[in-house]
Amino acid sequence: MSKTTVLFVCSDNAFLSPLAETYMNARGNGIVRAFSAGLVPALELHAAARRLLSAHGMQTDGLTPKSLDVFLQPLAPALDRIIYLADLPKGDLSALWGDAPAIDVWKIADALPRPESFETCVDMFRRVCGAIDEVLDPPVHPEAVHRALAG
Repeated sequence: MSKTTVLFVCSDNAFLSPLAETYMNARGNGIVRAFSAGLVPALELHAAARRLLSAHGMQTDGLTPKSLDVFLQPLAPALDRIIYLADLPKGDLSALWGDAPAIDVWKIADALPRPESFETCVDMFRRVCGAIDEVLDPPVHPEAVHRALAG
């Protein structure tokens, strides 16, 4: 059974994209493999990301901000899809990866690097979860997930 491999991207890989990576991996039942990266990675994960994920029973061990460069290395996982979670300058990522992967924008947030209030963090987490649930519902099947992400 082949997995769909997704890279979630936000500006600093400190909040939005780690939330999406962790939630997609938890929700994807092994059919989807998610990663995250930032255009300019922060030094550490946003405290609210750890708090929200832990409150929902998801592990944050090993979850640290990383650069897109990690996914350009020779042994990096082959990506099926890159999903931008905010309105960010995309540059010419097709030049970096060639024809694949496809690139989408799920405008969960504006180009804000970090949410200011915990209420805003909770709202963004709900949006991330809602967007992922929409792709993964009905129950997860490899072909359906691939079609939904392509869709």
